[in-house]
Amino acid sequence: MTHKSPHHHTHDVSTQEEGMRLDRWLRLRYQGVPYVYFAKLCRQGLIRIDGRKVDGSVRIKTGQSILLKKQPQKHDTQKQPSPPYSLAPALKAQLRRAILYQDDDIIALNKKAGIATQGGTGVRWHIDGALSLFAPSDSENKPKLVHRLDQGTSGVLLIARHHKSAVALASMFREQTIEKTYWALCAGRVTGDKGRMETPIPYKERRPPHKTIGKDACTLYRHVRGQSAHCTWLILRPLSGRTHQIRQHCAWLGHPLLGDKKFGRRQKQEILSSKQPLKHPLKHLCLHARSMRFSHPMTSKKITITAEIPSLMKNIIEDTCGISEAYWRRIEEESDVVLRHLAYHINSKNM
Repeated sequence: MTHKSPHHHTHDVSTQEEGMRLDRWLRLRYQGVPYVYFAKLCRQGLIRIDGRKVDGSVRIKTGQSILLKKQPQKHDTQKQPSPPYSLAPALKAQLRRAILYQDDDIIALNKKAGIATQGGTGVRWHIDGALSLFAPSDSENKPKLVHRLDQGTSGVLLIARHHKSAVALASMFREQTIEKTYWALCAGRVTGDKGRMETPIPYKERRPPHKTIGKDACTLYRHVRGQSAHCTWLILRPLSGRTHQIRQHCAWLGHPLLGDKKFGRRQKQEILSSKQPLKHPLKHLCLHARSMRFSHPMTSKKITITAEIPSLMKNIIEDTCGISEAYWRRIEEESDVVLRHLAYHINSKNM
């Protein structure tokens, strides 16, 4: 229900909107208005929840009252194009082919590197804007994202098909009960066959990870198999869910991910290229969300979803680590052993 006055608008949060971030709720309701506009209104106290000044990252609850003391003006919305929710048939077909698993409650996609999870500056289209593709024609429930992958990251992306599932999955991600496994290619030769990175992630993204300052974060890692002097193939399990956690931890370790222009040190990439030029250009980040293991949000049944490694990463591994096609099945079986080993050492500090 919406109450209008000459000076402000008040919106009551519905059951379907519960658990959504305030900034995302605002962008969905006022399509085309940039994020920075609402962030500024929040800082100025012109957007409030139940009378309290709030940050855009808070999650809204059913029955709360959202007050906007200043409405977006026409010229504000005209500066930004409408979100790209209209997809070409080829893109629709691509998304449908990317389905790894689906039932009445959840969908899992194998997201390609280069495809954005959500909209942003310079993004033509994104998965969040295409979720209506997965909605039943006779249902009012729109599928919802419950987590995100970086645009350059490929692999398993979970989507909730209705509100109840979204709330349950979001809670599981917050409580870290979903086991996430990543495959990555790092520049250089990582010493030792396994390790545990616990350097806090900085509050401000441009600052490097620090021994004591920032948000607590932990990532376990181990070599899968095959390592050259210039490239290491790692299997990683993040035990926390910080933004860009794996990328920052690998950079802090001194072995940034191949293709990471944001956190990778340029000289490291130059060394790699000069000693052993890659046959395949690094168009995207070499980070793949290989698998997720969790209890089904509605049935509690244990589910494991696995996404095939992208051809670019596979080609680089074969070229730099000397692994042929004949060994891939064996390597994948070995990686499962590594996973069990990592799970065994989750509560151990001896890695």
